Amino acid sequence: MSNIGIARSQVTTKGGSGSGAGGNWLDVKTFGAVGNGVILEQLSITSGTPNLTSASPSFAVTDVGKVIMVTGAGPNGTDLWTTVAAFVNSSAVTLAANASTTVNPASTVIQPYLGLLGGTDDTAAIQACINAAGAAALGVYISPGVYIYSAVLTMPTVPPPFIFGEADRTWLVAQNPSIAAYSGLLNSSVLPYNVSIYQFNVLGGSWNRTLAPTPGTEIFWETTSADISKISVYNTIFLSGLSIHAIIGTISGNFDVGQSNYQLDPCYVSTCEASSFMLGGQGEGGTAVDCLATGDWPVEYGFDHTPATDLSVTLINCNAVPGTFIKTIPRGFNIASGVAAYNCVAEGCPIGFLISTGGTVRDCTTAFPSEIAAFLVSNGLMPYIATQATQYFLNDVIQDTNGNYQKVTTPGTTAGIGNPTWATVLGNTTIDGTVTWTMVTFSPGTVTSALIDHCFDTTGSFYSLYDLGTRTTLNQNRFTATVVTTNPAEVVVSGVQTVSANYMTALGDDMILVNSTSATTITLITTNQIPGKSQTVKNISTGTVTVVGQTGNVDGQANVQIPIKNMSLDFKWDGTNFWIH
Repeated sequence: MSNIGIARSQVTTKGGSGSGAGGNWLDVKTFGAVGNGVILEQLSITSGTPNLTSASPSFAVTDVGKVIMVTGAGPNGTDLWTTVAAFVNSSAVTLAANASTTVNPASTVIQPYLGLLGGTDDTAAIQACINAAGAAALGVYISPGVYIYSAVLTMPTVPPPFIFGEADRTWLVAQNPSIAAYSGLLNSSVLPYNVSIYQFNVLGGSWNRTLAPTPGTEIFWETTSADISKISVYNTIFLSGLSIHAIIGTISGNFDVGQSNYQLDPCYVSTCEASSFMLGGQGEGGTAVDCLATGDWPVEYGFDHTPATDLSVTLINCNAVPGTFIKTIPRGFNIASGVAAYNCVAEGCPIGFLISTGGTVRDCTTAFPSEIAAFLVSNGLMPYIATQATQYFLNDVIQDTNGNYQKVTTPGTTAGIGNPTWATVLGNTTIDGTVTWTMVTFSPGTVTSALIDHCFDTTGSFYSLYDLGTRTTLNQNRFTATVVTTNPAEVVVSGVQTVSANYMTALGDDMILVNSTSATTITLITTNQIPGKSQTVKNISTGTVTVVGQTGNVDGQANVQIPIKNMSLDFKWDGTNFWIH
Protein backbone atom coordinates (compact mmCIF):
# COMPACT_ATOMS: atom_id res chain seq x y z
CA MET A 1 0.00 0.00 0.00
CA SER A 2 3.02 2.29 0.08
CA ASN A 3 2.12 3.97 -3.18
CA ILE A 4 -0.81 5.75 -1.53
CA GLY A 5 0.78 6.32 1.86
CA ILE A 6 -1.12 3.68 3.82
CA ALA A 7 0.74 1.00 5.74
CA ARG A 8 -0.85 -2.45 5.81
CA SER A 9 -0.67 -2.32 9.63
CA GLN A 10 -2.95 0.73 9.57
CA VAL A 11 -5.69 -1.06 7.66
CA THR A 12 -8.35 -2.59 9.88
CA THR A 13 -12.00 -3.51 9.45
CA LYS A 14 -12.82 -0.81 12.00
CA GLY A 15 -11.82 1.87 9.49
CA GLY A 16 -10.93 5.48 10.01
CA SER A 17 -7.61 4.99 11.77
CA GLY A 18 -5.27 4.96 8.82
CA SER A 19 -3.80 8.08 7.26
CA GLY A 20 -3.66 7.96 3.47
CA ALA A 21 -3.67 10.08 0.33
CA GLY A 22 -6.28 12.78 0.78
CA GLY A 23 -6.99 11.98 4.47
CA ASN A 24 -8.33 9.10 6.58
CA TRP A 25 -10.50 6.29 5.29
CA LEU A 26 -13.60 4.26 6.06
CA ASP A 27 -13.78 0.49 5.58
CA VAL A 28 -16.80 -0.83 3.66
CA LYS A 29 -17.11 -3.66 6.20
CA THR A 30 -17.92 -1.10 8.87
CA PHE A 31 -21.11 -0.41 6.90
CA GLY A 32 -22.15 -4.04 6.72
CA ALA A 33 -20.34 -5.27 3.59
CA VAL A 34 -19.44 -8.93 3.98
CA GLY A 35 -17.19 -9.82 1.05
CA ASN A 36 -17.81 -13.51 1.63
CA GLY A 37 -17.73 -14.80 -1.95
CA VAL A 38 -15.04 -17.16 -3.22
CA ILE A 39 -13.32 -16.90 -6.61
CA LEU A 40 -13.16 -20.29 -8.36
CA GLU A 41 -10.56 -21.16 -10.99
CA GLN A 42 -9.89 -24.03 -13.41
CA LEU A 43 -13.52 -25.12 -13.68
CA SER A 44 -14.95 -27.58 -16.22
CA ILE A 45 -18.54 -28.33 -17.18
CA THR A 46 -20.09 -29.90 -20.29
CA SER A 47 -23.06 -28.40 -22.10
CA GLY A 48 -26.31 -30.16 -21.18
CA THR A 49 -25.02 -31.45 -17.84
CA PRO A 50 -24.99 -30.07 -14.24
CA ASN A 51 -21.66 -31.71 -13.29
CA LEU A 52 -19.05 -29.12 -12.34
CA THR A 53 -15.46 -30.05 -11.53
CA SER A 54 -12.47 -28.08 -10.35
CA ALA A 55 -8.81 -28.81 -10.99
CA SER A 56 -8.11 -28.14 -7.31
CA PRO A 57 -10.08 -28.76 -4.08
CA SER A 58 -12.66 -25.96 -3.99
CA PHE A 59 -15.88 -27.30 -2.44
CA ALA A 60 -17.30 -28.36 0.93
CA VAL A 61 -20.54 -29.96 2.13
CA THR A 62 -21.63 -26.58 3.48
CA ASP A 63 -21.67 -25.18 -0.07
CA VAL A 64 -24.97 -26.92 -0.90
CA GLY A 65 -27.62 -24.28 -1.50
CA LYS A 66 -25.11 -21.47 -2.14
CA VAL A 67 -25.29 -19.31 -5.24
CA ILE A 68 -22.67 -20.24 -7.84
CA MET A 69 -21.60 -18.57 -11.08
CA VAL A 70 -19.62 -20.31 -13.83
CA THR A 71 -18.22 -17.84 -16.32
CA GLY A 72 -19.17 -18.57 -19.93
CA ALA A 73 -21.29 -21.68 -19.21
CA GLY A 74 -24.66 -20.01 -19.82
CA PRO A 75 -26.56 -19.49 -23.10
CA ASN A 76 -24.31 -18.23 -25.90
CA GLY A 77 -21.34 -18.09 -23.58
CA THR A 78 -22.87 -15.80 -20.97
CA ASP A 79 -22.46 -16.63 -17.30
CA LEU A 80 -24.37 -19.49 -15.69
CA TRP A 81 -25.95 -18.38 -12.38
CA THR A 82 -27.54 -21.12 -10.33
CA THR A 83 -27.08 -22.89 -6.95
CA VAL A 84 -25.13 -25.89 -5.71
CA ALA A 85 -27.57 -28.83 -5.58
CA ALA A 86 -25.28 -31.56 -4.23
CA PHE A 87 -21.75 -32.05 -2.91
CA VAL A 88 -19.82 -34.83 -4.65
CA ASN A 89 -16.30 -34.30 -3.33
CA SER A 90 -13.88 -31.46 -2.73
CA SER A 91 -13.32 -31.11 -6.48
CA ALA A 92 -16.85 -31.73 -7.80
CA VAL A 93 -20.44 -30.59 -7.22
CA THR A 94 -23.77 -31.00 -8.96
CA LEU A 95 -25.51 -27.78 -9.97
CA ALA A 96 -29.24 -27.05 -9.90
CA ALA A 97 -29.16 -26.21 -13.64
CA ASN A 98 -27.44 -27.61 -16.71
CA ALA A 99 -24.74 -25.72 -18.54
CA SER A 100 -25.63 -24.37 -21.99
CA THR A 101 -22.02 -23.94 -23.11
CA THR A 102 -19.07 -26.23 -22.49
CA VAL A 103 -16.20 -24.57 -20.65
CA ASN A 104 -12.91 -25.86 -19.35
CA PRO A 105 -9.46 -24.39 -18.72
CA ALA A 106 -8.35 -25.18 -22.28
CA SER A 107 -11.36 -23.50 -23.91
CA THR A 108 -11.42 -20.48 -21.64
CA VAL A 109 -7.84 -19.28 -21.70
CA ILE A 110 -9.14 -15.77 -22.21
CA GLN A 111 -11.06 -15.97 -18.94
CA PRO A 112 -8.58 -16.85 -16.19
CA TYR A 113 -11.03 -16.37 -13.31
CA LEU A 114 -13.82 -18.76 -14.03
CA GLY A 115 -16.38 -18.58 -11.29
CA LEU A 116 -17.87 -17.39 -8.03
CA LEU A 117 -19.14 -19.40 -5.07
CA GLY A 118 -21.58 -17.90 -2.57
CA GLY A 119 -21.54 -14.30 -1.52
CA THR A 120 -23.85 -11.65 -0.08
CA ASP A 121 -25.04 -8.72 -2.19
CA ASP A 122 -22.93 -5.88 -0.77
CA THR A 123 -24.12 -3.11 -3.11
CA ALA A 124 -26.04 -1.11 -0.47
CA ALA A 125 -23.27 -1.35 2.13
CA ILE A 126 -20.54 -0.22 -0.28
CA GLN A 127 -22.70 2.67 -1.51
CA ALA A 128 -23.39 3.72 2.08
CA CYS A 129 -19.67 3.76 2.79
CA ILE A 130 -18.99 5.86 -0.30
CA ASN A 131 -21.70 8.36 0.69
CA ALA A 132 -20.49 8.62 4.29
CA ALA A 133 -16.85 8.96 3.23
CA GLY A 134 -17.75 11.76 0.84
CA ALA A 135 -19.68 13.65 3.52
CA ALA A 136 -16.77 13.32 5.95
CA ALA A 137 -14.04 13.98 3.34
CA LEU A 138 -12.62 10.50 3.98
CA GLY A 139 -11.38 7.80 1.65
CA VAL A 140 -13.01 4.41 1.02
CA TYR A 141 -11.16 1.18 1.78
CA ILE A 142 -12.49 -2.02 0.21
CA SER A 143 -10.73 -4.49 2.46
CA PRO A 144 -9.78 -7.98 1.23
CA GLY A 145 -12.76 -10.07 0.18
CA VAL A 146 -15.03 -10.98 -2.74
CA TYR A 147 -17.91 -8.50 -2.87
CA ILE A 148 -21.07 -8.96 -4.93
CA TYR A 149 -22.71 -5.91 -6.51
CA SER A 150 -25.99 -5.73 -8.44
CA ALA A 151 -26.26 -2.02 -9.30
CA VAL A 152 -23.99 0.82 -10.39
CA LEU A 153 -22.14 2.50 -7.53
CA THR A 154 -22.27 6.27 -7.94
CA MET A 155 -20.35 9.15 -6.45
CA PRO A 156 -22.19 11.58 -4.14
CA THR A 157 -22.20 15.32 -4.79
CA VAL A 158 -19.20 15.61 -2.48
CA PRO A 159 -17.09 12.57 -3.31
CA PRO A 160 -14.51 10.73 -1.20
CA PRO A 161 -10.93 11.71 -2.13
CA PHE A 162 -9.88 8.14 -2.93
CA ILE A 163 -11.14 4.57 -3.19
CA PHE A 164 -8.73 1.69 -2.79
CA GLY A 165 -8.48 -2.02 -2.13
CA GLU A 166 -5.71 -4.57 -2.31
CA ALA A 167 -4.78 -5.64 -5.81
CA ASP A 168 -4.30 -9.31 -5.03
CA ARG A 169 -7.13 -9.74 -2.49
CA THR A 170 -10.01 -7.33 -3.23
CA TRP A 171 -12.61 -8.51 -5.77
CA LEU A 172 -15.91 -7.03 -6.93
CA VAL A 173 -18.20 -9.36 -8.89
CA ALA A 174 -21.21 -8.37 -11.02
CA GLN A 175 -24.36 -10.25 -10.00
CA ASN A 176 -26.61 -11.30 -12.84
CA PRO A 177 -28.96 -14.12 -11.84
CA SER A 178 -31.35 -13.44 -14.75
CA ILE A 179 -28.57 -13.28 -17.37
CA ALA A 180 -29.74 -9.78 -18.23
CA ALA A 181 -27.37 -6.92 -19.02
CA TYR A 182 -24.76 -6.44 -16.31
CA SER A 183 -24.61 -3.27 -14.28
CA GLY A 184 -21.39 -1.33 -14.41
CA LEU A 185 -19.44 -0.95 -11.18
CA LEU A 186 -18.50 2.70 -10.71
CA ASN A 187 -19.82 5.90 -12.23
CA SER A 188 -18.42 9.36 -11.49
CA SER A 189 -20.09 11.17 -14.38
CA VAL A 190 -22.03 13.77 -12.36
CA LEU A 191 -19.06 16.10 -12.06
CA PRO A 192 -15.35 15.84 -12.85
CA TYR A 193 -14.05 14.77 -9.45
CA ASN A 194 -10.58 14.63 -7.99
CA VAL A 195 -11.04 11.02 -6.92
CA SER A 196 -8.19 8.52 -7.15
CA ILE A 197 -8.90 4.80 -7.40
CA TYR A 198 -6.37 2.05 -6.71
CA GLN A 199 -5.77 -1.65 -6.45
CA PHE A 200 -8.79 -3.87 -6.89
CA ASN A 201 -10.12 -6.48 -9.31
CA VAL A 202 -13.48 -6.48 -11.12
CA LEU A 203 -15.08 -9.67 -12.40
CA GLY A 204 -17.74 -8.56 -14.86
CA GLY A 205 -20.10 -10.49 -17.06
CA SER A 206 -18.38 -12.79 -19.51
CA TRP A 207 -18.63 -12.37 -23.25
CA ASN A 208 -18.52 -15.08 -25.87
CA ARG A 209 -15.54 -14.65 -28.16
CA THR A 210 -17.75 -15.31 -31.19
CA LEU A 211 -20.06 -12.42 -30.32
CA ALA A 212 -19.57 -8.68 -30.34
CA PRO A 213 -19.15 -6.99 -26.95
CA THR A 214 -22.16 -5.21 -25.45
CA PRO A 215 -22.07 -1.38 -25.35
CA GLY A 216 -21.48 -0.21 -21.82
CA THR A 217 -18.80 0.50 -19.24
CA GLU A 218 -17.63 -1.19 -16.04
CA ILE A 219 -15.91 1.91 -14.64
CA PHE A 220 -16.75 5.38 -15.96
CA TRP A 221 -14.47 7.90 -14.32
CA GLU A 222 -14.14 11.64 -14.84
CA THR A 223 -11.44 13.39 -12.90
CA THR A 224 -9.67 16.74 -12.96
CA SER A 225 -6.66 15.61 -10.95
CA ALA A 226 -6.28 12.03 -9.84
CA ASP A 227 -4.36 8.80 -10.15
CA ILE A 228 -5.92 5.57 -11.41
CA SER A 229 -3.74 2.51 -10.99
CA LYS A 230 -3.64 -1.27 -10.59
CA ILE A 231 -7.28 -1.91 -11.50
CA SER A 232 -7.95 -5.19 -13.30
CA VAL A 233 -11.20 -5.88 -15.16
CA TYR A 234 -11.86 -9.49 -16.20
CA ASN A 235 -14.48 -11.09 -18.43
CA THR A 236 -16.57 -8.03 -19.03
CA ILE A 237 -19.17 -8.17 -21.80
CA PHE A 238 -18.96 -4.39 -21.99
CA LEU A 239 -17.32 -2.70 -24.93
CA SER A 240 -15.35 -0.54 -22.51
CA GLY A 241 -14.11 -1.96 -19.23
CA LEU A 242 -12.35 1.24 -18.17
CA SER A 243 -13.59 4.59 -19.48
CA ILE A 244 -11.50 7.32 -17.92
CA HIS A 245 -11.51 11.03 -18.70
CA ALA A 246 -8.50 12.42 -16.88
CA ILE A 247 -7.37 16.04 -17.09
CA ILE A 248 -4.35 15.91 -14.79
CA GLY A 249 -2.77 12.86 -13.23
CA THR A 250 -1.49 9.41 -14.12
CA ILE A 251 -3.04 6.15 -15.29
CA SER A 252 -0.81 3.15 -14.70
CA GLY A 253 -0.72 -0.59 -14.25
CA ASN A 254 -4.34 -1.24 -15.26
CA PHE A 255 -5.52 -4.43 -16.99
CA ASP A 256 -8.71 -4.68 -19.03
CA VAL A 257 -9.82 -7.77 -20.92
CA GLY A 258 -12.11 -5.44 -22.92
CA GLN A 259 -11.54 -2.00 -24.41
CA SER A 260 -10.04 0.81 -22.35
CA ASN A 261 -11.20 4.29 -23.28
CA TYR A 262 -8.76 6.91 -22.03
CA GLN A 263 -9.45 10.57 -22.77
CA LEU A 264 -6.24 12.32 -21.85
CA ASP A 265 -5.50 15.98 -21.26
CA PRO A 266 -2.55 15.85 -20.87
CA CYS A 267 -2.34 12.75 -18.71
CA TYR A 268 0.36 10.14 -18.72
CA VAL A 269 -0.57 6.48 -19.27
CA SER A 270 1.98 3.74 -18.62
CA THR A 271 2.23 -0.05 -18.38
CA CYS A 272 -1.47 -0.64 -19.05
CA GLU A 273 -2.91 -3.63 -20.91
CA ALA A 274 -6.26 -3.88 -22.65
CA SER A 275 -7.94 -5.60 -25.56
CA SER A 276 -7.82 -2.20 -27.25
CA PHE A 277 -7.22 1.43 -26.41
CA MET A 278 -9.28 4.41 -27.48
CA LEU A 279 -7.16 7.45 -26.77
CA GLY A 280 -7.86 11.13 -27.23
CA GLY A 281 -11.06 13.13 -27.28
CA GLN A 282 -11.87 16.69 -28.32
CA GLY A 283 -9.12 19.01 -27.20
CA GLU A 284 -7.30 16.12 -25.55
CA GLY A 285 -3.71 15.01 -25.65
CA GLY A 286 -1.46 12.93 -23.46
CA THR A 287 1.22 10.29 -23.66
CA ALA A 288 1.00 6.49 -23.53
CA VAL A 289 4.18 4.56 -22.74
CA ASP A 290 4.84 0.79 -22.55
CA CYS A 291 1.21 -0.18 -23.15
CA LEU A 292 0.00 -3.44 -24.69
CA ALA A 293 -3.15 -3.92 -26.76
CA THR A 294 -3.98 -7.60 -26.92
CA GLY A 295 -7.19 -9.55 -26.74
CA ASP A 296 -9.63 -11.98 -28.26
CA TRP A 297 -11.89 -9.60 -30.05
CA PRO A 298 -10.36 -7.22 -32.62
CA VAL A 299 -7.97 -4.81 -30.96
CA GLU A 300 -6.12 -1.66 -31.89
CA TYR A 301 -4.91 1.70 -30.69
CA GLY A 302 -7.70 3.99 -31.92
CA PHE A 303 -8.20 7.69 -31.52
CA ASP A 304 -11.54 9.26 -30.69
CA HIS A 305 -11.50 12.96 -31.41
CA THR A 306 -13.49 15.83 -32.94
CA PRO A 307 -12.15 17.74 -34.71
CA ALA A 308 -8.95 15.99 -35.72
CA THR A 309 -6.79 19.08 -35.29
CA ASP A 310 -7.56 19.19 -31.56
CA LEU A 311 -5.81 15.93 -30.86
CA SER A 312 -2.21 15.38 -29.83
CA VAL A 313 -1.37 11.90 -28.54
CA THR A 314 2.12 10.44 -28.32
CA LEU A 315 2.71 6.68 -28.19
CA ILE A 316 6.09 5.37 -27.05
CA ASN A 317 7.15 1.70 -26.86
CA CYS A 318 3.57 0.44 -27.32
CA ASN A 319 2.66 -2.95 -28.82
CA ALA A 320 -0.43 -4.34 -30.56
CA VAL A 321 -0.67 -8.13 -30.77
CA PRO A 322 -3.48 -10.66 -31.32
CA GLY A 323 -4.98 -12.69 -28.51
CA THR A 324 -5.32 -16.42 -27.97
CA PHE A 325 -8.27 -17.01 -30.28
CA ILE A 326 -8.28 -13.98 -32.58
CA LYS A 327 -5.17 -14.52 -34.67
CA THR A 328 -5.34 -11.22 -36.52
CA ILE A 329 -6.48 -7.74 -35.57
CA PRO A 330 -7.84 -5.12 -38.00
CA ARG A 331 -5.09 -2.59 -37.51
CA GLY A 332 -2.47 -2.25 -34.84
CA PHE A 333 -2.27 1.53 -34.73
CA ASN A 334 -4.71 4.09 -36.09
CA ILE A 335 -2.43 7.10 -36.51
CA ALA A 336 -4.79 10.05 -36.89
CA SER A 337 -3.95 13.72 -37.23
CA GLY A 338 -1.70 14.95 -34.46
CA VAL A 339 -0.80 11.42 -33.33
CA ALA A 340 2.83 10.35 -33.18
CA ALA A 341 4.04 6.77 -32.61
CA TYR A 342 7.65 6.11 -31.63
CA ASN A 343 9.31 2.69 -31.36
CA CYS A 344 5.98 0.85 -31.52
CA VAL A 345 5.37 -2.69 -32.82
CA ALA A 346 2.31 -4.16 -34.57
CA GLU A 347 2.08 -7.87 -35.25
CA GLY A 348 -0.50 -10.27 -36.61
CA CYS A 349 -2.76 -7.63 -38.17
CA PRO A 350 -3.84 -7.06 -41.80
CA ILE A 351 -2.83 -3.39 -41.35
CA GLY A 352 0.04 -2.65 -39.01
CA PHE A 353 -0.17 1.15 -39.06
CA LEU A 354 -3.05 3.09 -40.63
CA ILE A 355 -1.66 6.59 -41.17
CA SER A 356 -3.80 9.55 -42.17
CA THR A 357 -3.24 13.28 -42.60
CA GLY A 358 -0.86 14.73 -40.03
CA GLY A 359 0.12 11.36 -38.51
CA THR A 360 3.73 10.57 -37.62
CA VAL A 361 5.32 7.13 -37.31
CA ARG A 362 9.00 6.88 -36.36
CA ASP A 363 11.20 3.88 -35.58
CA CYS A 364 8.23 1.52 -35.74
CA THR A 365 8.11 -2.08 -36.96
CA THR A 366 5.67 -4.79 -37.95
CA ALA A 367 5.95 -8.50 -37.19
CA PHE A 368 4.33 -11.39 -39.10
CA PRO A 369 3.22 -10.69 -42.69
CA SER A 370 0.43 -8.15 -43.12
CA GLU A 371 -2.42 -9.23 -45.38
CA ILE A 372 -3.11 -5.70 -46.63
CA ALA A 373 -0.16 -3.48 -45.74
CA ALA A 374 2.40 -3.09 -43.01
CA PHE A 375 2.00 0.68 -43.40
CA LEU A 376 -1.17 2.03 -45.03
CA VAL A 377 -1.50 5.69 -45.96
CA SER A 378 -5.20 6.55 -46.09
CA ASN A 379 -7.91 8.77 -44.64
CA GLY A 380 -10.32 5.92 -44.14
CA LEU A 381 -10.28 3.91 -47.38
CA MET A 382 -8.94 0.35 -47.42
CA PRO A 383 -7.28 -1.29 -50.46
CA TYR A 384 -8.84 -4.36 -52.03
CA ILE A 385 -6.59 -7.34 -52.74
CA ALA A 386 -8.44 -9.27 -55.45
CA THR A 387 -6.02 -12.16 -55.76
CA GLN A 388 -5.41 -12.90 -52.10
CA ALA A 389 -7.88 -14.09 -49.47
CA THR A 390 -7.93 -11.17 -47.05
CA GLN A 391 -9.65 -10.57 -43.74
CA TYR A 392 -11.87 -7.47 -43.62
CA PHE A 393 -13.67 -6.07 -40.59
CA LEU A 394 -17.00 -4.42 -40.00
CA ASN A 395 -17.32 -0.96 -41.62
CA ASP A 396 -14.11 -1.24 -43.69
CA VAL A 397 -14.61 0.59 -47.01
CA ILE A 398 -12.91 -0.08 -50.36
CA GLN A 399 -13.25 1.37 -53.86
CA ASP A 400 -14.17 -1.27 -56.43
CA THR A 401 -13.12 -1.58 -60.08
CA ASN A 402 -16.16 0.48 -61.13
CA GLY A 403 -15.09 3.40 -58.94
CA ASN A 404 -17.92 2.79 -56.46
CA TYR A 405 -17.47 2.44 -52.70
CA GLN A 406 -18.25 -0.85 -50.97
CA LYS A 407 -18.59 -1.15 -47.19
CA VAL A 408 -18.24 -4.31 -45.10
CA THR A 409 -21.59 -5.11 -43.49
CA THR A 410 -20.71 -8.73 -42.68
CA PRO A 411 -17.04 -9.18 -41.77
CA GLY A 412 -15.04 -12.17 -42.90
CA THR A 413 -12.45 -13.30 -45.45
CA THR A 414 -12.63 -12.58 -49.17
CA ALA A 415 -12.54 -15.32 -51.81
CA GLY A 416 -9.19 -14.15 -53.19
CA ILE A 417 -9.90 -15.46 -56.70
CA GLY A 418 -10.37 -12.12 -58.43
CA ASN A 419 -12.93 -9.33 -58.34
CA PRO A 420 -16.52 -10.40 -57.76
CA THR A 421 -19.39 -8.85 -59.74
CA TRP A 422 -19.72 -5.68 -57.71
CA ALA A 423 -23.10 -4.15 -56.87
CA THR A 424 -23.70 -0.93 -58.80
CA VAL A 425 -26.79 0.36 -56.95
CA LEU A 426 -26.61 2.07 -53.56
CA GLY A 427 -27.68 -0.33 -50.82
CA ASN A 428 -27.21 -3.47 -52.89
CA THR A 429 -24.83 -6.14 -51.65
CA THR A 430 -22.02 -8.32 -52.98
CA ILE A 431 -21.02 -11.66 -51.47
CA ASP A 432 -17.26 -12.18 -51.58
CA GLY A 433 -16.13 -15.30 -49.74
CA THR A 434 -17.59 -14.81 -46.26
CA VAL A 435 -17.63 -11.01 -46.63
CA THR A 436 -20.77 -9.08 -47.49
CA TRP A 437 -20.12 -5.72 -49.13
CA THR A 438 -22.83 -3.04 -49.39
CA MET A 439 -22.52 -0.19 -51.90
CA VAL A 440 -22.42 3.17 -50.09
CA THR A 441 -21.49 6.79 -50.63
CA PHE A 442 -18.12 7.66 -49.14
CA SER A 443 -15.71 10.62 -49.06
CA PRO A 444 -12.20 9.42 -48.27
CA GLY A 445 -10.82 12.95 -47.89
CA THR A 446 -7.33 14.17 -48.59
CA VAL A 447 -4.01 12.86 -47.32
CA THR A 448 -1.27 15.37 -46.59
CA SER A 449 1.65 15.87 -44.25
CA ALA A 450 1.98 12.32 -42.96
CA LEU A 451 5.44 11.04 -42.10
CA ILE A 452 6.91 7.53 -41.90
CA ASP A 453 10.52 7.72 -40.69
CA HIS A 454 12.98 4.90 -40.04
CA CYS A 455 10.28 2.24 -40.01
CA PHE A 456 10.71 -1.43 -40.85
CA ASP A 457 8.50 -4.15 -42.23
CA THR A 458 10.48 -7.04 -40.80
CA THR A 459 8.56 -9.77 -42.61
CA GLY A 460 8.23 -8.71 -46.24
CA SER A 461 4.46 -8.29 -46.28
CA PHE A 462 2.29 -8.67 -49.36
CA TYR A 463 2.46 -4.88 -49.47
CA SER A 464 5.01 -3.26 -47.22
CA LEU A 465 3.56 0.20 -47.83
CA TYR A 466 0.36 0.92 -49.70
CA ASP A 467 -0.51 4.46 -50.77
CA LEU A 468 -4.20 4.81 -51.59
CA GLY A 469 -3.65 8.19 -53.18
CA THR A 470 -1.80 6.76 -56.17
CA ARG A 471 -2.81 3.08 -55.77
CA THR A 472 0.91 2.29 -55.65
CA THR A 473 2.88 -0.02 -53.42
CA LEU A 474 6.41 -0.14 -52.13
CA ASN A 475 7.52 -3.69 -51.42
CA GLN A 476 10.50 -2.79 -49.30
CA ASN A 477 11.50 -3.58 -45.77
CA ARG A 478 12.81 -0.19 -44.73
CA PHE A 479 11.32 3.27 -45.05
CA THR A 480 13.49 6.25 -44.15
CA ALA A 481 11.96 9.73 -44.07
CA THR A 482 9.00 8.62 -46.14
CA VAL A 483 6.89 11.71 -46.65
CA VAL A 484 3.26 11.84 -47.73
CA THR A 485 2.31 15.06 -49.49
CA THR A 486 -0.49 16.33 -51.70
CA ASN A 487 -3.61 14.46 -52.71
CA PRO A 488 -3.57 12.00 -54.32
CA ALA A 489 -0.86 11.17 -51.84
CA GLU A 490 2.69 10.92 -53.11
CA VAL A 491 4.86 8.54 -51.15
CA VAL A 492 8.56 9.17 -51.48
CA VAL A 493 11.17 6.85 -50.08
CA SER A 494 14.30 8.89 -49.53
CA GLY A 495 17.84 7.78 -50.03
CA VAL A 496 21.10 8.51 -51.79
CA GLN A 497 21.16 9.21 -55.53
CA THR A 498 24.32 8.94 -57.63
CA VAL A 499 24.15 10.88 -60.91
CA SER A 500 26.54 11.65 -63.76
CA ALA A 501 24.44 14.17 -65.74
CA ASN A 502 22.11 17.08 -65.09
CA TYR A 503 19.54 16.04 -62.48
CA MET A 504 16.38 17.41 -60.83
CA THR A 505 16.06 16.11 -57.30
CA ALA A 506 13.09 14.13 -55.95
CA LEU A 507 11.27 14.95 -52.74
CA GLY A 508 12.78 11.96 -51.01
CA ASP A 509 16.41 12.53 -51.94
CA ASP A 510 18.63 13.02 -48.89
CA MET A 511 21.94 13.14 -50.73
CA ILE A 512 22.91 13.56 -54.38
CA LEU A 513 26.38 12.31 -55.30
CA VAL A 514 27.60 13.86 -58.58
CA ASN A 515 30.08 11.61 -60.36
CA SER A 516 30.98 13.52 -63.54
CA THR A 517 34.15 14.87 -65.11
CA SER A 518 32.23 17.62 -66.92
CA ALA A 519 30.10 20.49 -65.72
CA THR A 520 26.81 19.29 -64.18
CA THR A 521 23.71 21.15 -62.99
CA ILE A 522 21.66 19.91 -60.05
CA THR A 523 18.21 21.48 -59.75
CA LEU A 524 16.68 21.39 -56.29
CA ILE A 525 12.96 20.64 -56.61
CA THR A 526 10.58 23.13 -54.99
CA THR A 527 7.20 21.79 -56.13
CA ASN A 528 5.57 20.21 -53.05
CA GLN A 529 8.86 20.60 -51.19
CA ILE A 530 8.50 20.52 -47.42
CA PRO A 531 9.70 23.55 -45.40
CA GLY A 532 12.69 22.52 -43.33
CA LYS A 533 13.63 19.68 -45.67
CA SER A 534 17.38 19.35 -46.26
CA GLN A 535 19.14 17.96 -49.31
CA THR A 536 22.89 17.46 -49.60
CA VAL A 537 24.81 17.75 -52.88
CA LYS A 538 28.33 16.31 -52.99
CA ASN A 539 30.88 16.45 -55.82
CA ILE A 540 32.70 13.07 -55.96
CA SER A 541 34.53 13.67 -59.26
CA THR A 542 36.47 16.41 -61.07
CA GLY A 543 33.72 18.34 -62.85
CA THR A 544 32.18 21.52 -61.48
CA VAL A 545 28.72 21.13 -59.99
CA THR A 546 26.26 24.03 -60.22
CA VAL A 547 23.27 23.96 -57.86
CA VAL A 548 20.12 25.92 -58.75
CA GLY A 549 16.59 25.98 -57.44
CA GLN A 550 13.54 25.04 -59.46
CA THR A 551 12.20 28.38 -58.24
CA GLY A 552 13.62 31.00 -55.90
CA ASN A 553 17.21 31.67 -54.93
CA VAL A 554 19.91 29.43 -53.52
CA ASP A 555 21.51 31.10 -50.51
CA GLY A 556 20.52 34.51 -51.93
CA GLN A 557 22.06 33.85 -55.34
CA ALA A 558 20.90 32.50 -58.67
CA ASN A 559 23.16 29.47 -58.18
CA VAL A 560 25.92 28.02 -56.05
CA GLN A 561 28.92 26.09 -57.36
CA ILE A 562 30.73 23.08 -55.87
CA PRO A 563 34.01 23.02 -57.84
CA ILE A 564 36.18 20.73 -55.69
CA LYS A 565 36.13 16.94 -55.50
CA ASN A 566 34.66 15.57 -52.23
CA MET A 567 33.21 18.98 -51.35
CA SER A 568 29.54 18.97 -50.25
CA LEU A 569 26.93 21.53 -49.28
CA ASP A 570 23.66 21.12 -47.36
CA PHE A 571 20.63 23.04 -48.64
CA LYS A 572 17.48 23.69 -46.58
CA TRP A 573 14.16 24.90 -48.05
CA ASP A 574 12.26 27.60 -46.11
CA GLY A 575 9.17 27.57 -48.30
CA THR A 576 10.49 30.21 -50.72
CA ASN A 577 14.25 29.77 -51.09
CA PHE A 578 17.06 27.32 -50.34
CA TRP A 579 19.77 28.23 -47.83
CA ILE A 580 23.16 26.69 -47.13
CA HIS A 581 23.46 25.47 -43.57
